[in-house]
Amino acid sequence: MSGIEKIRNAIAKMKTVGIINNNGLRAVQRSYWPEIFHEGHPPGHGRSGSVRYLSENQRQKHVATFDGSKLVIKPTAVFQIGISQSTKGDVIYVVDDNGKFYVGMKELGSFHHSSFLAGHAVRGAGTMILEKNFEVVEVNNNSGHYCPSVPQMFRVALAIKLNGGDLERIRFKVNGGMGQASVLFEGSGMAFLHAVRDGNVAV
Repeated sequence: MSGIEKIRNAIAKMKTVGIINNNGLRAVQRSYWPEIFHEGHPPGHGRSGSVRYLSENQRQKHVATFDGSKLVIKPTAVFQIGISQSTKGDVIYVVDDNGKFYVGMKELGSFHHSSFLAGHAVRGAGTMILEKNFEVVEVNNNSGHYCPSVPQMFRVALAIKLNGGDLERIRFKVNGGMGQASVLFEGSGMAFLHAVRDGNVAV
């Protein structure tokens, strides 16, 4: 393959995964590009093992909605994705361009935020903290692959609402990036929406 062909292929790949021309979505951060550009998937992650990318059929098991402050997962998928009524702690999530939620358990070096949409750009990403019986205690923007900020979390809040979530009962914690305060916002999801709309949270 010539140098020009390699460049063309790289540009095509960048468009496909949303690094360029991403229509406002959040692309995988530059430090993870070797993962998505690896020729033989699953690619090396640079830590240990390799990151698994889901196919369209596989990711359907990870689709979730909300019922008030509870996470709703398909009964047939509960144990397949490792989240059950007894699950407590961190669950990773992403939101796709259509506002659909995908959730799963992080497996270091094997299953990460980039796994859900096979390295493609997202509307939002982060971590949910669960209590037993699928109760959502917190939604935050903790994702090293995507490093989402306030605009992405605003879209996450809207998506939760559209998917049946009660933002008055779900706490949001939005952490800042480099050069920003460590916590930009902490409160209910509805208060976060109002704070962003009123210009009280730095975008």
